[in-house]
Amino acid sequence: MPFMFGIPDMSRRSIQREMMDDHSTDEGMLYRTLGQFAFINRCISRTHVLFRRVFYSDMKKRGLSRVTVMDIGAGGGHFARWCVGFLKRRGIAPRLICIDNDQRVIGYLRHACEDFPEIEIVNASALKPVAAAGRADYVVATHLLHHFNDESIPEVITGAFEAARYGLLINDLVRHPLAYMGFSLL
Repeated sequence: MPFMFGIPDMSRRSIQREMMDDHSTDEGMLYRTLGQFAFINRCISRTHVLFRRVFYSDMKKRGLSRVTVMDIGAGGGHFARWCVGFLKRRGIAPRLICIDNDQRVIGYLRHACEDFPEIEIVNASALKPVAAAGRADYVVATHLLHHFNDESIPEVITGAFEAARYGLLINDLVRHPLAYMGFSLL
């Protein structure tokens, strides 16, 4: 459909492959994008707010002193690094499992998380996280689902649900003209 004022038609879900999913994309550009996710996701996705409000509250109710959190589609690892610090400051021993299927992203994650022995990096598909890394107390998937076609999404959600002992948080994009304009400005 035509663009209106430079904004693409968002009446249907886009099935175009993102540049970061194209393995021929320049690695330097991919790494810059992954580095920018920390700021962008902190401002926009607010996964850390939901984690604190829902999962941390649940951890306190359960009296957990150690937890395992799985981050499926971990991207630049910013959530995992934030989570380690957040939990440690509250006296909870964290173990984070970052799953991604792109070898270039795995390389970036290993470098970005090298000072965090609590973080394990696993090169695996989001479709079968239990087979790759076992189960976790809590599972987070931020900005992951839009990377999959409609037919694969139920399998991704089922896999994440099976991996989670206590809770699952899936947080993804809302495609809207205002969000598009805001992200373009950002």
